[in-house]
Amino acid sequence: KSWRLQALVKRAYNDVYQQRRYVCGLESVAGAMSALQRTWSADHRLDEAKKSLERDCVDKTMSSYKKRVLDLASAINKTLGAEVLQTQDKMLNIQLIDEPVSDVPFLLDQVKSIKKLKSSHDKDRAIAKLTGWTDPGKDGFYAALASVPKSPNLVLPVSLESDPARYINPTVSGDRYHSSHWISSQRSVFELYDSSVVVRFEGLKSSAKYKLRVGWGGGSGEVQLSANKKSILQKYMSATSSTKEYSVPQSETKGGTLELECQQKPGVGGSGRSCYISEMWLTVESEESVIV
Repeated sequence: KSWRLQALVKRAYNDVYQQRRYVCGLESVAGAMSALQRTWSADHRLDEAKKSLERDCVDKTMSSYKKRVLDLASAINKTLGAEVLQTQDKMLNIQLIDEPVSDVPFLLDQVKSIKKLKSSHDKDRAIAKLTGWTDPGKDGFYAALASVPKSPNLVLPVSLESDPARYINPTVSGDRYHSSHWISSQRSVFELYDSSVVVRFEGLKSSAKYKLRVGWGGGSGEVQLSANKKSILQKYMSATSSTKEYSVPQSETKGGTLELECQQKPGVGGSGRSCYISEMWLTVESEESVIV
């Protein structure tokens, strides 16, 4: 048998297996979040969320797909010559077959940790913080920039067809996840060399004073963040994995549209990768800060 054909069949079965795991994970997370936002007692909400997250996503059909992938990987390794195998991953990515593809592991860890808190008050506060991660508040905006499908706030300078290598358009980074945080915080967009990451928010209130929170994903080089190509929110500084807040001048938001642009210093060599950004929250500052 041709190992090339076997590799294509293995990829097809693995794609179906992962897609079904992903869909089931989304359903489990949706059920858990729905339970956590109910008006039941904290313990009841946590118990129902745990049930949703612990549902078994692997049925007989999915088990057969996984077995087929494993069998094909074994067959490929037996038919490959040493000249090919020495340049390949001998595990053929099998060690990653059950890597997390949804927020189920993270949420389950959080639910178990919150359950251990002693008081109902502390549990209620922890649940509110967990379920409110993406909530920017009244008249605010939230963007998971590396989401699939593409975030509506992420601006693509050119069509994907004309930039298949992503030298101009932002690229997505993050293909292995752990249970310490939301997947949205572990996936980032980044730019190459002298291109930039541009994020646009529309429909802002002209009377509001906004604050920006950015989830930076690290990277190399020094980056700058500007608003509407006029106001510098962050001067060139070393990129680090952190969440930072910036006060946005009202002169940049009163027109109803805010365009944020991240750039690294022009002409920098190396890998060229920079401006790693995972999430953005654009929130209205406290009532006392709103100009009426």
